[in-house]
Amino acid sequence: MEWTKKTLEELVRAKERESTTLEFKRAASLYNSFDKADSKHDDLSKDVSSMANSNGGIIIYGIQEYNSGQDKGRAECIDPIDNNKISEEWLEQVINSRITPRISNIRIVKIEVEDFKYVFVVDIPQSDTAHQAQDKRYYKRFNFQATAMEDWELKDIINRKNKPSINLSLTAYKESVLFNTVETNTIEIDILAHNKGMIAANYINCFIEIDRKARKYIYSKDLTIYDNHVLLTFSNKEEQIIKIGEQNVKLPSFYDPLLPLVYKTIGVIKVHKKFVEDDFDIVCKVATETTFNELKIKSSEIRLIEK
Repeated sequence: MEWTKKTLEELVRAKERESTTLEFKRAASLYNSFDKADSKHDDLSKDVSSMANSNGGIIIYGIQEYNSGQDKGRAECIDPIDNNKISEEWLEQVINSRITPRISNIRIVKIEVEDFKYVFVVDIPQSDTAHQAQDKRYYKRFNFQATAMEDWELKDIINRKNKPSINLSLTAYKESVLFNTVETNTIEIDILAHNKGMIAANYINCFIEIDRKARKYIYSKDLTIYDNHVLLTFSNKEEQIIKIGEQNVKLPSFYDPLLPLVYKTIGVIKVHKKFVEDDFDIVCKVATETTFNELKIKSSEIRLIEK
């Protein structure tokens, strides 16, 4: 995702809600960290490490959220940071020095919203080990907050590298018909699984929950209809069909393991093009023999490209 001033303004306009993977921080939170450089009670290392210890996510320094009422936890306004006090280099140095071990591949985007005033977007990947904050404690994201971890949770995170780690992504393609000589309104959505871990995933089961209002735009037949959503399921199970003489013989299916660092398309959903033009809620859940992960997106966020 490309972060711009327009993106930030849209978050505020929509009153976007904080989640386990998105957090808003007003400017004062960074000023507080600057003033408490040697304090064990600085929240910056706590917030960043908790994201890495959980599912990763985005912390936006420079957006103030509502603190009470029905909009509590939603973006209220842009609260820019004075560049004369806080710099991108300072923020990066503090994150690297106050969290142990250092978190790899953190990305910081600096966005100018007024003259010499900025918002910092910190993109934090999920880590394959546990990270300790400056107060010598380990934190996780829970109920949209950073909370101390239990002993078993800490051990589970440290063992991440010994488990598969499956991430899902959805990409939409215009359906190819007669070498693109015929116009079609059908879109094919590929469900791509990526094993980011260092252990093969032998069994992958994927569950795609889509807002029931989108039912009329979904052409795929193998779906289950519930009160609020429709469900499509996919897996890495492969069918075996061999030809003996003039007959096709179906053999028992088998699971095709997803090796470390490998990508594999495990499902395709056919929809009408209006599906990706609207904002339907999609929840993608993926489970292996030892892990579980979840992705929440809007149908309009699915990238549409030409095959």
